[in-house]
Order: sequence, then C-alpha cells, then structure tokens
Amino acid sequence: MNTDAMMKNLSETVGDPAEVEKIRRLISEHEWRFAKSMPYVPHEYSLRKGWANKDDFDVLLNFVWDNGVEAYFGNNAGPKRYWFDYQTGYYYFVCPEDFTEDRKAAPVCVLINRGRIDRYKFWVEDDLLEPIVRCKVKRAGD
Repeated sequence: MNTDAMMKNLSETVGDPAEVEKIRRLISEHEWRFAKSMPYVPHEYSLRKGWANKDDFDVLLNFVWDNGVEAYFGNNAGPKRYWFDYQTGYYYFVCPEDFTEDRKAAPVCVLINRGRIDRYKFWVEDDLLEPIVRCKVKRAGD
C-alpha cells in the first residue's frame, strides 16, 4: 500500500479538484436512504436503479475506487475501498467484488454506501486510520 497516499487521504480530500466537484454534484443530485437493516452502523446508500443515467452511477463507483484507500471497518471479512470527502464530512465505500478484472465498475453492483467520517474507526492493513476515532468498532480477531 502507498503510505504517502494513505496519509494524504487523512488530511485532505483526494482527487482532481474539478473531478471532485463533478462527483459532489452527482452525489447531491441523487437520493440517499438510511440503511434501516443496520441501525447499529448508521449509514446511507444510493441504488443504481434510482439513477436515470447509469453511466453517472458508474462514474461515482469508479471515482471511489480510483481515489479511495483500501481499509477495514468493523468485523468485515475483507477490505473495502473508501473515499473520504472531508469538505462534506462523508466517506463513500465500494466492495472489490463490485468490479471486473480490469477494475471498472461491474454492472452487477447495485448500490454505493456512505457514512459520516466522524463516527467510526477504519484500519489500513494493521494501522489504524487516525483521526477517525469517534466510535469503537472492532475488526475480526480483535
């Protein structure tokens, strides 16, 4: 893992500024629903079927993959890809299985998740991603 990129991700939003603005616009134009099935891990999701332009959904999915950091959260069996937007206070995540071998969004991916940055801890390999320390969430084996 590129530690420099990881550390940059802790202090500022990663991504080309013009592209980040485009992504924020796409995010703001679409519905985000509270995940009622997991009230103990408050987060929201947006469904592909709710996006009139499915290509825009894939743009967001690929942006999170390309600009995110691979990290662990809670008791997940494996890492996910997280993009932290410090200006808005949200993180967005996608799963590796949501992508094809060429690392482009797979059409089978039906949702993108987001949550508030200040609520949880995240792990990158064996290192805790600080300063995200509001809520203790254990990783498998802890």
